[in-house]
Amino acid sequence: MINPFLPSLKNRFSSWMAGSPGAVLGLGGLTMSFFGLALSKFRPADFALTSLYLRYQEVGFVKRGLLGTIASTFIPNQISALSGRKAVIALGMAAIALTCFALASIYKGSSRILVIFCLISPAMYMQMGYLFGFLDAFCFLSLSLIVLIVNRLRPSVPAVALVFLLGLAGPFFHEIYLLAFFPLSLFLAERSSRCYSFAVLVSGVLAALIISVFGSYEGGAELLREVISSHYIDSVKVSTFELTSSLSENAFGTTAYLFFIGEFLRSLPGVVYLIFLASCFRRVANGYRKLFIDPRAVAFSPLLLSFLGGDSSRWIGMACMNLFVLGLVDILHFDVRNRLRVVGLSFFTFMGPIGVGASFPIVYWKIVQMLA
Repeated sequence: MINPFLPSLKNRFSSWMAGSPGAVLGLGGLTMSFFGLALSKFRPADFALTSLYLRYQEVGFVKRGLLGTIASTFIPNQISALSGRKAVIALGMAAIALTCFALASIYKGSSRILVIFCLISPAMYMQMGYLFGFLDAFCFLSLSLIVLIVNRLRPSVPAVALVFLLGLAGPFFHEIYLLAFFPLSLFLAERSSRCYSFAVLVSGVLAALIISVFGSYEGGAELLREVISSHYIDSVKVSTFELTSSLSENAFGTTAYLFFIGEFLRSLPGVVYLIFLASCFRRVANGYRKLFIDPRAVAFSPLLLSFLGGDSSRWIGMACMNLFVLGLVDILHFDVRNRLRVVGLSFFTFMGPIGVGASFPIVYWKIVQMLA
């Protein structure tokens, strides 16, 4: 006997999707982000506690110091590690909530099935919740707000100024923004207005110059560790290597990490997912001016970070996020008429977030434990 409740639930969801898919995208995204946070056992990365007290007024204009500088206005000068994690979770969920609002607002309603796959993707909201301790959610928030402005507001002095400030904020949250999300923000701004594209371009170039000149903490790792540790009542693990190292040191360490430790092999399942997802998108015939570059190539820009940072699966997840943004603004069309693609994309959902190092770490480590 068929449960009469199931058809009723299905009809209600279908009518809600038909009436307000943007609301589904926003509220559903927040729910899936919280689910990703739960999968991380509500323990943000150790670097989150470091970034919480990276303050410009204390350590100078060090890279990744924007979040700590903002947080200094309402977080006590000295707290416990537990309180620090709670503060990071609150800030991260606030950023994700704003991101959900922005993405729901830019959605143009051309493909409701895209909303579903955006929600259940292991590389979108789940990934943001799982990894926001790495500051990824704050970078993606900057991109989302820029996309919202250039797609919904006509160019004006306040709007262009806001785009410029958001373009600066992204790299100041984390310098990975410059390769992960800046190319896409410039691509979308160019479609909208030369004023917007100029603001995005100048902000990106200026941020890159500032970070390259002033980004590394000159006092050394030990002194920076003491400054951060002084803000915590109990002992915490302070991560300072990338805050005091040069670009060449990062690149050399990454090469060894990827090829000698085998990180590249552990990220292959994520590569398969990215290829599978990209195959479901095709260019819209009459959605934008003719350009010399395929939008999907712009979406893949985070993969360039593989030469500078060993978190290869993390970069794959960002490329997937970019693809979804291009689909939401109707530059790419999400085509799942092939049932094999639908089944394949749905299957990856059950593997959990893509993660940082090994793709789909929840499943990966379970398999490692079984084989040990």
